[in-house]
Amino acid sequence: MLFTLSSVLTGAILLAGMGIYTTLKGLQPKVESVNNSSQDTIVAEQNTSQLPVDTSISPILI
Repeated sequence: MLFTLSSVLTGAILLAGMGIYTTLKGLQPKVESVNNSSQDTIVAEQNTSQLPVDTSISPILI
């Protein structure tokens, strides 16, 4: 009885894993096509010729 139950559960887990795998593989080309379309956008580069400014506030000692 225990052997039968363990084999049925193992089969169910393997079947569910294959279902999830095939579902994700089916979605992969759609995700890649969305990522490729975002690569065509122009990204503005930051001006790195200026040094960063220290904006921290020093404590006031009274």
